[in-house]
Amino acid sequence: MAESFHLAGFNLAVSLKLIIVLAYLTSIAGMYFLSGFVGAILWAFAPYMFVKIFITGSWSGSGFLLLFPGFFGRLKGKTG
Repeated sequence: MAESFHLAGFNLAVSLKLIIVLAYLTSIAGMYFLSGFVGAILWAFAPYMFVKIFITGSWSGSGFLLLFPGFFGRLKGKTG
């Protein structure tokens, strides 16, 4: 996915950072649809999110944060 930004003219470092930003914003949107506004705000400012993005720089951790709300949304739909 970062290659698409790279081909659009961004350098490689910026392309990778854009992927993390998009994963972060998408996970917030997913949490909004899962639990509402308050849940999305709490998810957006969770310390674990900032540790994964700014301290460890974990690409896989950021990708997991993107999938996390959707996973529990599927569970909520099957049980509720």
